[in-house]
Amino acid sequence: MLYDLPQPIFSSPCNLDSQQVHLWLLDVRRFSPDHKRAAQELMSEAEQAHTHKFVRGKESYIACRWLLRTSLARYTGIAAAALDFARTDK
Repeated sequence: MLYDLPQPIFSSPCNLDSQQVHLWLLDVRRFSPDHKRAAQELMSEAEQAHTHKFVRGKESYIACRWLLRTSLARYTGIAAAALDFARTDK
C-alpha cells in the first residue's frame, strides 16, 4: 500500500494477534521537505539533536523515526509525539 505522506496513515487502532506480523515500508524517495518538517514536529529533542550527527542519511533517519512513531502510535493508542524511547550506549 502507498500512502500520501505525512497524512495520518492510520484511521483506527491496530491489533496484532499472535499469528500475525505487520511489516511497514516507506519509500524515502517520496519523503519531501514538507514531510520532513511534519516528521520533525513528532520527534523528541534528543532525536532532533541526533540528526545533527549525520553526514549522510539524515533524511532517511528522520523518515524512519516518523514511520516508527506513527506505526507505534497506531498499536499503542499513544500520540506519536508523546512516545518516549529509552536509549542506551548499545
